[in-house]
Amino acid sequence: MSKINNHVFINKNVRYKNKKVPIFDRINRIKTDLKALIPEVEEDRFLSMLSHIRNFSYGKLHYGRRTIPENLTRKRELTTNEKIVFDYMLKNKLNPSTTYRWFVACRLPADVKDKLQK
Repeated sequence: MSKINNHVFINKNVRYKNKKVPIFDRINRIKTDLKALIPEVEEDRFLSMLSHIRNFSYGKLHYGRRTIPENLTRKRELTTNEKIVFDYMLKNKLNPSTTYRWFVACRLPADVKDKLQK
């Protein structure tokens, strides 16, 4: 996001196969692929799964509070569904942190999303 002469410009495009596509289309493509892989999981659950995968890839997925040193040694493993999503992300060269940020950015009200798509 940048601001020039009191106009705010939001970059709503991301690269996919060397072309810029709208971020909403890219997220919808990822969601449909994930629904095909694991149909038993609702779409609302994807955001928390991506959060777990992001922390796992950074090596910070553990039990309890971050400020207690003993908790840092108690690492958590990913669930089976999270492992499937993580494998999908690795095969499609998706960075877990970036994908998580895309999902958070697309969690907008419908009127704001319509304005950004235009």
